[in-house]
Amino acid sequence: MLEEAMLKSDKIKWLIGSAELIPAGDNVFGGAIAVLTIHHWKNIEKSFNELSRVLKKGSHVVIFTSTPQQMNGYWLNAYFPKMLKASITKMPSENILEAAANKAGFKLIKTEKYCIRKDLNDLFLYSGKHNPEIYFQPEVRNGISSFATLANQNEILAGLNGLRRDISTECFLNIKQQYENDFGDYLFIVFKRNAS
Repeated sequence: MLEEAMLKSDKIKWLIGSAELIPAGDNVFGGAIAVLTIHHWKNIEKSFNELSRVLKKGSHVVIFTSTPQQMNGYWLNAYFPKMLKASITKMPSENILEAAANKAGFKLIKTEKYCIRKDLNDLFLYSGKHNPEIYFQPEVRNGISSFATLANQNEILAGLNGLRRDISTECFLNIKQQYENDFGDYLFIVFKRNAS
């Protein structure tokens, strides 16, 4: 990812680090964005402490993630139940995030649900909500951490065979409908670092 980023711009000083140990000085950044990463953070509290350290007072942190409740509403559960269970287990809840953020000196500003649109171009776990055929592409699955690191090959093959069968018989539409809910598919969470 870093190599691709460097090809796009050589005017930015790209850094490699972790949320728990950000390779930057104190109070240097005017904001932070975490897109589908918090489930990879090894220690949520330590990560928010690091964000508090490197961000200027009054800065915002925007997190794009999914909650366990939202993930329980993915139709992927019908085809890849063990993988989804493992993914959900890794996903911190809103309450855990807010508690860690508050402890590190952040205040929750707002949350906003995001529902997958049919014209979505990005490829992440539930991006195939309306286009299940994308999961048949190995390069798509390999770019999704749940498929790449949490699923076993037997479950993937069985799930893909079931999905292919259900799409061809239109059973998929019934299964998809069973998972419809009002929770949204993902969530934007905005925190603000205290000004004091």
